[in-house]
Amino acid sequence: MKMGICLVMFGLALLLTAGCTPASKDVKIVLVAGAKSHGPGEHEYQRDLELIRCALQSAPGLDHIAVELHTDGWPKDASTLEDAAAIVLFSDGADYEERRHPFLVNDRLDIIEHQIKRGCGLVLQHYATILPGRLKKKWFEWVGGYFDYQSGPLPKNWYSRIAWATTTPVLATAEHPISRGVRPFALNEEYYYHIRFSEPDPRRIPILKTAIPGEQQEQVVAWAVQRADGGRGFATTCGHTHANLLLPDFLKLHLNAIIWSTGLDVPPGGVETCLPDSMFRDRLPQTWDPACRSAEPPVRALILTGDDHPAHNWLETRLALREILWRDRRFRVDITHDPEKLAGAELHKYDVVLLNYCNWESPAPSRRAKDNFLAYGSAGGGICLIHFANGAFHFSLPNAGTSDWPAYRRICRRVWDHSGDSGHDPYGPFRVNITNPFHPITKGAVSFETVDELYYRQKGELPIEVLATAFSQQVGSEQPMAWVHSYGRGRVFQTVLGHSAESLLGEGPSALILRGALWAAGRLD
Repeated sequence: MKMGICLVMFGLALLLTAGCTPASKDVKIVLVAGAKSHGPGEHEYQRDLELIRCALQSAPGLDHIAVELHTDGWPKDASTLEDAAAIVLFSDGADYEERRHPFLVNDRLDIIEHQIKRGCGLVLQHYATILPGRLKKKWFEWVGGYFDYQSGPLPKNWYSRIAWATTTPVLATAEHPISRGVRPFALNEEYYYHIRFSEPDPRRIPILKTAIPGEQQEQVVAWAVQRADGGRGFATTCGHTHANLLLPDFLKLHLNAIIWSTGLDVPPGGVETCLPDSMFRDRLPQTWDPACRSAEPPVRALILTGDDHPAHNWLETRLALREILWRDRRFRVDITHDPEKLAGAELHKYDVVLLNYCNWESPAPSRRAKDNFLAYGSAGGGICLIHFANGAFHFSLPNAGTSDWPAYRRICRRVWDHSGDSGHDPYGPFRVNITNPFHPITKGAVSFETVDELYYRQKGELPIEVLATAFSQQVGSEQPMAWVHSYGRGRVFQTVLGHSAESLLGEGPSALILRGALWAAGRLD
């Protein structure tokens, strides 16, 4: 299978024009990425389209496709659009200022209209669907609908709406070519919905719809248009985070839509892809064909997370943890919210289990789950305890009842004592000091700044090997931030860092957690 070579410089400008596109192809797709405008992992237009570019170029049967990627919202030479079969735009929209939308700068809209009239396809994602109503006839004709931020009730004048939700979208038209091979997938998404559609419009076909909390009817969040001139349009209001595009079926939906928009037929099972290891060795999802990967065995990881504490956004931090693990191409990652997942024989198939979980006022796991988890660690399973997982299963929990699990404290050796003087400095910036530069996890690491909760006075007497500390302003002394120890034949890595996605995804914390997980899994010595 063809494995193109692409280079990425993370943290710097992407090398977006080198190495992936052969010189001569029959069908050209032009990808246009707007400037990033949000925090880490959000509105990552360049990264999104770099992923899509190499996904298309690694897909079998698409050797006749050429894919160009242009940044800053527009090609340096607009003449490249003249022979494009489809134009794909991932960018900011027009709600704050029209000129934030790349198509609404200078004469660009006229250039796009010229391409549309010759039959070019058009694909818009997420924020790029927020468009001014004065041009609604064009949006209806080109892509069938748009996010209307101008003709609704005061104070915002929004007709369309936005809601964060975790849902499982459904295919609204399963027989459409864009739907081919797409399986159900859960999505934690900033959904745009209540879209302004032209009614009636027999050209417009709903592709993806989902339930939105508080709304009586399912909402269309992706749709397609077959234009009278032979051109095609597709738009989706999903795509706020880069992590979502790494979901194989969500990515397949995009790839299918882009190929369909060129006028080509979508393969019967949808567009399959095999991303090069050299390209996204830190971003590959766990479900890609193993043939795409190194022959080195995978690292199988399970994240146990929870949504039961008002001060911890588990839905956000679980995705951040998964993204951290994906930075090593070997990781396959599963996520569960059910602590009873610890009870089954399947647990022993995992190389490492990460607990991003505190039961708070909920019961402890069943006896079977407890015993199986302890057996997993004793037999050599890796365990990582993240942040407030050290407050779980403790007699001091509010309304603890029978949730106390003393044996857990042989695994979690520094715990938050809710009835004592455990606490944390206010959420904010502080420096983490690497105190053990000889351990495999911290070998070569340097001290770093982070934004987090600095836990202090965590309780426990069993021995630990401290890797990193930080100075607590409230206590006036260095407090351990990360440490390791053994449990039976198993390895345990524990850190009290990781309150939020911002805390986790910083360069220092994420490297510490990734290496901690690899060490616990026995892959780092």
